[in-house]
Amino acid sequence: MTVQIPTATGVVEKPLCVYEYNLNMGGVDLNDQLLAPYLIARKVRCWYKKVSVYLFQLALLNAYVLYKASGRTGSFLKFQEEIITALLFPDRAVAQLPNPNAVSRLHERHFPHVLSGTPTQRNPQRRCHVCRKQIYRRDTCFYCPSCPDQPGLWIVYIKVQKKIKNTQKHKKKKKAKNCLMVLFLFSLLFSLMVAHYCLLYCSLSFVTVF
Repeated sequence: MTVQIPTATGVVEKPLCVYEYNLNMGGVDLNDQLLAPYLIARKVRCWYKKVSVYLFQLALLNAYVLYKASGRTGSFLKFQEEIITALLFPDRAVAQLPNPNAVSRLHERHFPHVLSGTPTQRNPQRRCHVCRKQIYRRDTCFYCPSCPDQPGLWIVYIKVQKKIKNTQKHKKKKKAKNCLMVLFLFSLLFSLMVAHYCLLYCSLSFVTVF
């Protein structure tokens, strides 16, 4: 089955399947053009790595299409850089405390450091910020470099090391859990892509037959 297409030189006949493809598959061609500069197939990688990265790129591209549909501007490269920055540094979006001089509890973003010595003072110390509020005076060589005014903190070194070790173990467990989640998402995306292309092939075959 063919259709007649008017051109500058006259009317030409074109197969209906080709006409339907050109009419409805422009979005797929545009996606291929946007992904062409970052095509993983040109890299020397294992096949499963290529499939995983390609599915991740398709997910990024779909997110970029929704991003553009909301009226925002920016290139696809800039959008990818923003996504990478948000994944690598999630703590940048954490709101500031009401009191900038308040000392937070010890957690993954606040680790005490030892004050460095100077030529005039080999073992410098600072007054503990927490003890000062309780009308105690304790001088310490530990301080928090993450707080705004870098206050002194009177703590036991063994407790600090124990806290650091526990935090590192927690990070390893969290990393392993995240890896399993990524593998699950990639397998789910792969299944969805296979189902999508199967439906697309069936629809094109149906159009060709009728």
